Amino acid sequence: TQRSRMEQEQATLQSQARVIAESAAQVAPMEQRLAEIENEIQSLHQRLEQRATLEAQDAALQEERAQRHAENERLRQEMKQLKERILRLQAADLNQQETEETCPLCGQPLSAADRARLVSELEAQGTQMGDRHRANQAWIAQCDEQRAQIQAELKSLRQKEEELRQHQRQMDALHDRLGQMRAAQ
Repeated sequence: TQRSRMEQEQATLQSQARVIAESAAQVAPMEQRLAEIENEIQSLHQRLEQRATLEAQDAALQEERAQRHAENERLRQEMKQLKERILRLQAADLNQQETEETCPLCGQPLSAADRARLVSELEAQGTQMGDRHRANQAWIAQCDEQRAQIQAELKSLRQKEEELRQHQRQMDALHDRLGQMRAAQ
């Protein structure tokens, strides 16, 4: 009958009204959560922008480290050669008499005073090379520490990328749900 149809329609409308009211009550918290996620996404994007800078810094440090390591290898060889020259000059100084003074390195005449001066110059040169070698070693150690920090930061950024993807999925799901709720109203 007409009355039962109207009662049925009224019950349906009341049920729909409850669903709409419940949906409306959920909209505000969902919109708030959506705004929070959007802020987190923006923050993550800003943080991830540092990645290229960090990678460039790491590459530059790695290149400089390789150059300094190569320089230290060269310095080590040159210091070894200097030491051999100094030892030959000092040995020649002990073996030669005052009348026959020649350079054991080049065969040219060389007085005792000139030999002492040459040994002193070679030792000073060796000291400079040693200082440069030690400075490179200290720089390489510091570089290794910096690179470890950069690598840790890059690892953290990779984790933040995953976080970003999760937030984007959450945001998409919330947008879909809000769209459905608004369409149902």
